[in-house]
Amino acid sequence: MAWYDEYGWNDANDGWDYEPVPDVNEILFGDPSTMDQHAQDLFREAFFEGNDAAYIDLVNYMWEEYHLDFEEAFDWEDFKEWYDSQ
Repeated sequence: MAWYDEYGWNDANDGWDYEPVPDVNEILFGDPSTMDQHAQDLFREAFFEGNDAAYIDLVNYMWEEYHLDFEEAFDWEDFKEWYDSQ
């Protein structure tokens, strides 16, 4: 992993943040100290209810809140395959 994969873009100073980009799995499924309840609620609504608007809201929220490209950081189809196999 390249150094720039661990850090996010900071719009305020048009440069790289030196804070690591959070792990999407910690945000969605981590312990209460790292999990984001709003992100998890959007994820559940999108995944279990098939709500496309909630998915779009989740993608936008992850970018606005964490500067995290959700679609790149989380493989929706792999997760669905894993979940369906359980």
